[in-house]
Amino acid sequence: MNFNLKKSQEELGLIHDAAMKLVTDSEARGEKTMPAEINAKFDELMSQHGELEKDIQRKLDLQKVSAEQDQRNGVIAEHLVKSIDEFQEDVKMQRSLLNSYLKGVKFTPEQEAYRAQTTQTTTSGGFLIETVLQDEITNIMSAFGGVRSVAKIIKSTGGNPIDWVVNDDTANNGAWLAENTASAAQDAAYTKVTLNAYKASADYMLVPFELLADSNFDMVSHINELMATRLFRRTENGYSVGTGSAQPTGISKSSAFGATTDVTLVLDFDDILDLKHSVDSAYRNAATCHFMMNDNTLRDIKKVAIASANQSLWQPGIIAGEPSTIDGNPYVINNDLGDIGTAQNHPMFFGNFQKYIIRDAGGMEIKRSDHLNILADQATFVGFMRTDGKLVDSNAVKHMRVLGT
Repeated sequence: MNFNLKKSQEELGLIHDAAMKLVTDSEARGEKTMPAEINAKFDELMSQHGELEKDIQRKLDLQKVSAEQDQRNGVIAEHLVKSIDEFQEDVKMQRSLLNSYLKGVKFTPEQEAYRAQTTQTTTSGGFLIETVLQDEITNIMSAFGGVRSVAKIIKSTGGNPIDWVVNDDTANNGAWLAENTASAAQDAAYTKVTLNAYKASADYMLVPFELLADSNFDMVSHINELMATRLFRRTENGYSVGTGSAQPTGISKSSAFGATTDVTLVLDFDDILDLKHSVDSAYRNAATCHFMMNDNTLRDIKKVAIASANQSLWQPGIIAGEPSTIDGNPYVINNDLGDIGTAQNHPMFFGNFQKYIIRDAGGMEIKRSDHLNILADQATFVGFMRTDGKLVDSNAVKHMRVLGT
């Protein structure tokens, strides 16, 4: 999957230049602040820039996950001792089975024979989505951004607790030795983090029977998109601010303190640098390091960057395929995080999010009922997945805390 992003990137650069011109023209006129009309135009340009930037990033993420999916499919096919063509035929049959289940159509003899060799149905009467089709849903979820787009994701067939062993050796640095002097002991500190399997629901989805009867309607893609969107919103909230009780432990609860900013002030470059450099260089130099904040915080940073012409504070991705950056590091939008102007909030994070482990357990399950909303002539679907998330090394990701007034 390849998108032609050149035109979008060029438009992004034009919007940036137009916003910069408003600021420089205002300064040339000797204005201490931009007039209300010019300021409104500036805000409009920033809004356009933000929406276009998000669209470009979604397409880049989709390209990435599609390439990763193709690679995984090749590995799976090799493991099953099948050619890619044979594997694709299996995927086609899996989609056909799920489509028939969703539409309430009786399985063909060929489908029945295939189903008898697999485990698409569950003991509770639902439909267990196969790994490849499940990957389509989780790929959509990753393309939305947030924690899942940058975390390390592991998958397990069952839901039993998994112990993840953690080693933090950043405090041990060895020693210089005189001749004939023995080395001292510096034991490596190992701890373990338990990853559970909490059930997340996509809530029920109502679909008109007219759509189900339409033979040309791609029911599988429709349900996949609905499930992905809803499960993304639910699970991302857990990965971000979850309490760890019957839900994931969010980064807001488990990351270490890095820097502060004042609730009465606009976030400035000093605050951001303090946050970045609060992370040990052993983690900070990793290619996986990102900033994370919500869209409102990013908007404020862009305004400060353009008004001050500080291209290090925020650098737009002008070249196709190159991400926008803050002080050279890419960033991720996570709208489950709070705004900069809320006291005691954690509006920004920085670090190696590969140390946040997301565990997806078992397969996704979907169930159908024709009776729950029969008076409205609608079929009802509900989807489930089991997942957990924990930051296994609090030194790898630091947060910014907003001070109260």
